[in-house]
Amino acid sequence: MGRIVHEIEVEGRKLKAAFGTGSLRSYMLSKFRPPNTRRASPVRVGLGGRTVLLEDRCDLTAKIDGLEFDL
Repeated sequence: MGRIVHEIEVEGRKLKAAFGTGSLRSYMLSKFRPPNTRRASPVRVGLGGRTVLLEDRCDLTAKIDGLEFDL
């Protein structure tokens, strides 16, 4: 499965995003997370060949070419 790299906009900030075609979730570094995102409960995921507990998890809306989508 391939990855698509595209520029997205999150709260006015332009970021490069890699989209995995077979991924169930999307991930971003916490330093890029907007402060007003809705927090969700922690989840345990397989990431990079190991199991990781993501305690800091949120839903957010981003844009590609002016079109909104949820992460």
